[in-house]
Amino acid sequence: MSPHTEKRTDHELQNRTTLLAINILTRRPPLPQPELLPDPHPEMTFPRTDPPRPDPGTPETL
Repeated sequence: MSPHTEKRTDHELQNRTTLLAINILTRRPPLPQPELLPDPHPEMTFPRTDPPRPDPGTPETL
């Protein structure tokens, strides 16, 4: 019964960690992702390799 309890704890820990990670990931994007909001084509924005774009609404260019 000892190994069973250990496995259960491991699973519970993994579940908790996953939930925490999801929470953090869901809480972080809304702030550091203001450039994906004005993008009408989120599907065309695979990776973030398009910085040479002259955006007039980018505070980073200022």
